[in-house]
Amino acid sequence: MNRLFSAFALVFLIFIFFPGCNRNQNDYIPEVQVNFIIDLYLPTYNDLNFVTGSYTDSTRGFKGIIIYRATESDFYAYDQACPYDPFEEEALVEVMPWESIAEDKYCGSKFLLLDGYPIEGPAELPLKAYNTHFDGRYLRIYN
Repeated sequence: MNRLFSAFALVFLIFIFFPGCNRNQNDYIPEVQVNFIIDLYLPTYNDLNFVTGSYTDSTRGFKGIIIYRATESDFYAYDQACPYDPFEEEALVEVMPWESIAEDKYCGSKFLLLDGYPIEGPAELPLKAYNTHFDGRYLRIYN
């Protein structure tokens, strides 16, 4: 009987402590429907035609979306909401000119655009990332 109780207690403890491991790190940034396509042949997106180029669309995502070209075929898209305090109105992550880094000047956090992870400041979690698909001309950003 004691063995049965011990097994039950162990299973109960596992269910209490391990579900948190599967949570999305950025659950605190509201989920906003993102699904749009941009044509890289348009002059508006000229900076994205070059490796390390970026473009910011402040009308999409939770606080806007940063699009970054890492290689000829790899693009990354991140929400501009700073993971340190996403609901602070003045907290907004922006790309630093001529660098592969984005910074929130409000809290001082800096993020590497190759993976979205913080490299400086109080933020401990990465930027909220969106999926991208590039076919040679059109870039789709979606979640």
